[in-house]
Amino acid sequence: MAGRTRTAKALAQRIDLNYFKRPHPFRRWKLVLSIAAPVLVLLWLGGMAAGGSKAPYSSGPVSSAHQVFGDKCERCHVTGARTFRAHVTDNMCLSCHDAPPHKANQISTPACAGCHLEHRGAIRLAATANRDCEECHLDLATTTGRLTVAKTVGSFNAAHPEFAAKREGARDSAVLKFNHEIHMKRDLRGRQGPTALECVTCHVPGRTPMAPVTYANNCASCHPLYFDPLIDAVAPHDEPEKVRAMTAQSLREFIAANPGQIGKPDPVRGRIPVNFPEPMPPVRTADEWVEARTASVQRLLWSKTCAECHTIERQPPVPRVVPTNVRSAWMPHARFDHGAHQMTSCTSCHAAVTSRDTSDVLMPSIATCQQCHKHTRGAESRCFECHEYHDWAAAKPVRPGFNLNQLTN
Repeated sequence: MAGRTRTAKALAQRIDLNYFKRPHPFRRWKLVLSIAAPVLVLLWLGGMAAGGSKAPYSSGPVSSAHQVFGDKCERCHVTGARTFRAHVTDNMCLSCHDAPPHKANQISTPACAGCHLEHRGAIRLAATANRDCEECHLDLATTTGRLTVAKTVGSFNAAHPEFAAKREGARDSAVLKFNHEIHMKRDLRGRQGPTALECVTCHVPGRTPMAPVTYANNCASCHPLYFDPLIDAVAPHDEPEKVRAMTAQSLREFIAANPGQIGKPDPVRGRIPVNFPEPMPPVRTADEWVEARTASVQRLLWSKTCAECHTIERQPPVPRVVPTNVRSAWMPHARFDHGAHQMTSCTSCHAAVTSRDTSDVLMPSIATCQQCHKHTRGAESRCFECHEYHDWAAAKPVRPGFNLNQLTN
């Protein structure tokens, strides 16, 4: 058997070990580019620096709120000692913006730039990502050890607790006698005849918060405070002292213009109610007429007319109307825009048509909101859509740190 002639050594001798020394287009271009690219970059940086441009060092365009600064990076960025990067400190943000604390007893407070990320284009800086909130809200520990909301709050659709207004046992504490069901019936007795009320008759949408319901704007047209059949005037919806003063003055003016009314009995109009004021005692002078009539008016107002809606505490010399304590907002820690929801009927979210008691809480539950605000499709469900981090009720005026020349020149 003949010996092998194809050996590894023989094969290795076929390889030219100096191949890399021979010129080759690929290696030539690699050398040229490795030299030319840094040179071109340096030339570009030099040209930009000569022109005063700071674009090469920017992470991207700033938000629309900060575009007034133009390329004046030093307005926000402060270069630290022995560092190349110019950081944005909280003090620089606070020179233009007040940032009230989130919670007085929170464990830690993130930096402004930790949640409000700049250089991402013309976006709204308050549009923070859910993960920025969940970093703390997934474990709501406090310095006092006492929970104020829940132990953990996560995504709106999976880990958000029920609204406080709709939790078990929640009741409307307003001291007012009001029945929504009666007011939503057809053919109500109105000032100009039969009428029908809609939600928007009393509740003005499109505002944040909803405009308050007042007697003058929403109740007076159907519930005028007439106090005497002889006088075509209504009592003011005001403090008892002012009501007494106004009605007494109206009676004095009437009897001065109609002295013949002294001693005349009032005409009987239909069946007399059980709680109707007793007939006036005989009077001989205008002063006696006013005094007796005023006492009768006060009994009528405070025992019937005003008591129809209010709780009255009888105490001399004038009664006391218990404050109604009507809430201006049911969700003080959330933000809601009725204008953005105007395509949805009021009764889709608020069960007012069947409500008979003032103590009924007519706010929607979280399940109602989740029908539209979903993760994968539907309306947005990010935290910032409804919540604000800062407690703006504690906001303080900011002392301006710039003048127009500093901002524009």
